Amino acid sequence: MRQGRQILKKLTIPIYAAIAAICLAAFWPKCVAHAAVLSVADCVKCHKQETAEIATSGMAHGTELNCQSCHAGHRPKSANNIPSCSMCHEGEAHFALRQCLSCHDPHTPRELVLSGELKEACQSCHESQGQAMVVNPSMHAEMACNACHADWHKAIPECTDCHESHFSGQPSRECQQCHPAHTPNKILGFLDIRSKVCQDCHPNIYARWINSPSRHHVLNCGLCHQSHGTVPKCTDCHQPAHNKKMLERFKSCLGCHLDAHNMPIL
Repeated sequence: MRQGRQILKKLTIPIYAAIAAICLAAFWPKCVAHAAVLSVADCVKCHKQETAEIATSGMAHGTELNCQSCHAGHRPKSANNIPSCSMCHEGEAHFALRQCLSCHDPHTPRELVLSGELKEACQSCHESQGQAMVVNPSMHAEMACNACHADWHKAIPECTDCHESHFSGQPSRECQQCHPAHTPNKILGFLDIRSKVCQDCHPNIYARWINSPSRHHVLNCGLCHQSHGTVPKCTDCHQPAHNKKMLERFKSCLGCHLDAHNMPIL
């Protein structure tokens, strides 16, 4: 009896080993193949935030590419699967800048983070504004771009956030009709600007004009002073003003009319 049991035990072990070998040969290749292959659909299993961001705000990164277009392989097998931005972005001055990720998150590339004092980076895209400030020096030209455009990319602040208006209640939109933000000292022509704007710098002239009984009182300042600082000739509008003999005798209009802003009624 004992001898029979020993023989059966010796036969059982090889049988079990053979069954295990058959199972391993049948199923192991499938297990290995499944573990080695990752698809784009697998990324969301671990990277929920990144895949959600690129789906909503990825721009061309989300519509023209997928995760594996940039991230070839996975760590630790792929030691560095985060590519350089210059792998795709090249050929423009802005793309030659270093530290792209200081402003751009590749999953939300247009939602810029504007930290530090930025000027070179901004002007690599907004070249005309940079050149304008070089040609027309002002305090604005000495500041970083994001000192004004601070809250988000393309943010345009109200001028009155820093500057006092010319008069109480003046809307900020009127400021740039005379003062372009990037060339504030280059005052534009202001034919359509309200005369009240002029009073802050020219209070005495404004007071005489606003109380004048002459017909000049109904005219806008910019109708005569069509660019800042210019003083027109009376004959630009009044021609012929008088007969030839009177003009020969009195060379200056203001010799009689005294003050263009407050002419007496003669």
